[in-house]
Amino acid sequence: MAHASGYATVATWLSENGKRIPGDISLICREDDSFLRYLVPRPASYQYSPRSFALKIDSLVQQLIRQPKKVAPEIHIIPRYTPGNSVGPPPRGGG
Repeated sequence: MAHASGYATVATWLSENGKRIPGDISLICREDDSFLRYLVPRPASYQYSPRSFALKIDSLVQQLIRQPKKVAPEIHIIPRYTPGNSVGPPPRGGG
């Protein structure tokens, strides 16, 4: 799921319809939110560091100040995977 609120919606809908996470389906949240730690099972998610993001932006701004006519490079912020209990093993038998 892209957002924490979407994760909560899907997780509760699946539960209401008799599906177990991770027994029947694995579910990962692309972003982290403080309320996710209260869900059962705790979702697997991705966390990014605001400090790392700020440092990369600062570096880019400083570079553009020094060389204003230079085209800005792409910046990639790689989030850290935080395992939870919402991911089960892959299905056996290729299906």
